[in-house]
Amino acid sequence: MNKYREWSKWFAKQFKSTVFQGGFEAACDWPGCPITARTLGLVSRGERPLSMEAAMALCDHWEEAWLLRALADVVEGRETVGDLQKLAHKDVYDSSDLSREIEEALEDGRLTSGEIHDIQTRAATNLENASEINRRAAKLKSGPIENDGDTHG
Repeated sequence: MNKYREWSKWFAKQFKSTVFQGGFEAACDWPGCPITARTLGLVSRGERPLSMEAAMALCDHWEEAWLLRALADVVEGRETVGDLQKLAHKDVYDSSDLSREIEEALEDGRLTSGEIHDIQTRAATNLENASEINRRAAKLKSGPIENDGDTHG
């Protein structure tokens, strides 16, 4: 299976996750949705291609633009969808490195305007990523508590 189909499968499966209680049906249940729950299911199994229109509409409607950013990062230089998870870990390390670099720059005080611009650009990207994580964390909802296979609500 080609990498584009794998990326589409990963994308579609995000709309069946616990974020979307009700799975594909809930993800596609809004007026004007350009894709049906059945088609999104087919995409998630690699049986049908995903249109760019449907991908953008789902991201726009559900305010999940991070999915498109994640795919863009993969297209830009990663080979597999598994790298999407690595990107999240990379953000943590990049943030730590940037913080250390800023601290050293503040102590040193001898930076060119280009170096300062680079640090500020990376800091803005870091803030955007952190804001996205915070926005997604705010969407979390509690569910039933599971204990040894028993569910208590």
